[in-house]
Amino acid sequence: MKRIFNKDLLYLIPVLFTIIALIRTFTVYNDVISQEYNFVKKQAEVLNDYMLVHRKYYQNLYISHTIPLNAKTLKGLPAFSSSIISRQFSEKNIFDITVRTVSDRARNLKNMADLDELEAIEYFKSEENDERYFASKADYYQFAHVLKIEEKCLKCHGKKEDAPLFIREKYDLAYDYKLGDVRGAVSIKIPKAVLHSFFFKQFIYSVIYDFILLTLLFIFISYLLRRIKSINQKLEFEVINKTQEISSQKAVLESYIQALDKTSIISKSDMDGVITYVNDAFVRQSGYSRDELLGKTHRVVRHPDTPEALIEKLWSTIQSKQVFTGILYWLTKDHQRLTLRVSIVPVLNEKNEIIEYIAARTDITELIQKKEELNRALLTDSLTSLPNRRQLLHILESHSAGGSLALLNIDSFKEINDFYGHMIGDKLLKEVALMLNVMCVDNVELFKLPSDEFALFADSSVHSKVFENDVRYMIKLIGQQAFNIDSYSIYISLSSGIASQHDALLIRADMALKKAKAEKKYLVVYDKNIDSSIEISKNIDGINLLKEAIKNDRIIALYQPIYDLKKNRVCKYEALVRIEDEHGYIQSPDTFLEIAKRSKLYSNITRSVIEKSFEMFANNSYEFSINLSVQDLKDHETVEFIKSKLMEFPQTERIIFEITESDEIEDYGAMKVFIKTLKAYGVKIAIDDFGSGYANFSHILELDVDFIKLDASLIKDIEERNSRILVEGIIDFSKRLNIQTIAEYVETEKSMEILRSMGVDYIQGYLIGKPSIKLLQ
Repeated sequence: MKRIFNKDLLYLIPVLFTIIALIRTFTVYNDVISQEYNFVKKQAEVLNDYMLVHRKYYQNLYISHTIPLNAKTLKGLPAFSSSIISRQFSEKNIFDITVRTVSDRARNLKNMADLDELEAIEYFKSEENDERYFASKADYYQFAHVLKIEEKCLKCHGKKEDAPLFIREKYDLAYDYKLGDVRGAVSIKIPKAVLHSFFFKQFIYSVIYDFILLTLLFIFISYLLRRIKSINQKLEFEVINKTQEISSQKAVLESYIQALDKTSIISKSDMDGVITYVNDAFVRQSGYSRDELLGKTHRVVRHPDTPEALIEKLWSTIQSKQVFTGILYWLTKDHQRLTLRVSIVPVLNEKNEIIEYIAARTDITELIQKKEELNRALLTDSLTSLPNRRQLLHILESHSAGGSLALLNIDSFKEINDFYGHMIGDKLLKEVALMLNVMCVDNVELFKLPSDEFALFADSSVHSKVFENDVRYMIKLIGQQAFNIDSYSIYISLSSGIASQHDALLIRADMALKKAKAEKKYLVVYDKNIDSSIEISKNIDGINLLKEAIKNDRIIALYQPIYDLKKNRVCKYEALVRIEDEHGYIQSPDTFLEIAKRSKLYSNITRSVIEKSFEMFANNSYEFSINLSVQDLKDHETVEFIKSKLMEFPQTERIIFEITESDEIEDYGAMKVFIKTLKAYGVKIAIDDFGSGYANFSHILELDVDFIKLDASLIKDIEERNSRILVEGIIDFSKRLNIQTIAEYVETEKSMEILRSMGVDYIQGYLIGKPSIKLLQ
């Protein structure tokens, strides 16, 4: 992969810088060497100019008599003081430069010129026009500036006899000069060794600077290389990831495009709607070839039923650069009508201009058909193809309180199904439906309701009495008709309830039907005397009472004593359920037990009584019994609850579960399994209200019970002969099976003695004690 930064270029930079530094060092060294001569000469000239100015200044002071020339001020003359100043200057400057005023005829020996200086003086004598002399000697540079006799000099250096007395007395030399003669020179000597050392240090400093700079550059380059490497790696990683992401997105997009192309009907068109591309699905669904489609507009497939307003809305939407979605109709080449859900997307260029349109369509023809079929199925009975209960409700709602409704029910249809089988039963229903439909007159419609029930509805144009007579006639004819089904001749009868000119026709017709079934009548017409709304209201109040009691823990267990006739003492108690209403009044079981069973709240009552009874008898030695209904046995959660409570109770042999025999027991096999399960925990089983229900002695043999509780209706009439014979038979049967008997509702001493003489084991009733929240003392 091509890198963002080129590392080789960065590696080249320090190499080039090193070469440049070396060349620069070499050049600087040569420059130092070559420029030393000029540097020395210029510096000498500067010092010389300074000395001349200084010399001239002090000479003028003497000449102008500002400083009088005498023996005391003689040392201030430049000729005398220059040697002292030069010596002190040489000691102080870093280059050890010596500056002197010298002469070949010096009055002061300290100012006497040496050989090199004499050479310079001789040069000035031979070269009268040159004022300066510069020469490179072995150890130093020699600079000299000529000093010539001027008018002011002649006073001391002319004829001796003209010189001041103290000069003549002090000096014998340096007289007889003429104007313009070379008197001497300003001599400046600059040692080479000191200069070489100074310039070499500057060179070294330059080299060190370049080295430091080069080192910093190397450090910076190294940092850059590491940083660039890190950036490159990060960028490479991000580029790789982004490439993979783009590749993945591209693959997904391609798969989407491929999936869309395979599952949708795709076309492209230009801004005028002319087709420029169609996929295979478009060709397949339309029936046209590509050549027949390309270059044409979509009118070639548009169904004539498509509203023009919809087409106008389509164009206005997409021309405003918005996506159009809607339902369109096609007419295929073979003249089939298709329903399509379509989305049309305008494609824009970088200038936000429309360049073409892409349309994606989904054929929903079959979906629409299925929806219509489903709607028909929802309103139609699948067996008879008649309108169903849902359709009847729509009809009743649309007709409000007008019209008449009859509900017809086939009597004992369950037995027909059980005897002949469900297939014959279904065929019978179809035959009945056919016959009823044939007998329907104008403005009367037949409906099939759930199970074996039919409905006839007549609108308000049919008089209620006419409708009632028609229904009677139908019931009579069907009752006389033999339905021949699979070699069987089946006779049936119908029961019917009719309601007319009322609101809530269905409810009132149902009330009339129930009355007809209950009173074994074939037809009952609704009137206010059979209105069961009061009973419904009671049921609603009972359910509300139950729910409030369950919610607020107002389910109460009362305990009625059971007396042992042999031991003459109370040995057991039966837990009896009651409900305390919101005002504190105790409600008897008659007000809520049946409602609890119908409303599926009975299991809540059972669980509450079990918990309270287990708590009451946990710390005494009495046996106690709890009632269970067949509904409890069928409820898995209640069964599991009972088992969990038995696991917690320490003496399960004291527990008796009473199963009410007056309940309709349909599955004795399931009851046998349930009893066996409970007895595995050590409990005892009693059959309550024995003699009132559907059980027989053979079932009692299978159930392995411990007690039989004689039904109250037998005990109340125990003094009558027939009741005694029946009770004696039950007692004898029980003793043979080693089953103990308990007689309920014993209210008199006479009844107790009769039962004792008959061999009953236990009695229970108001004679012994009423149900109470406390046990007898």
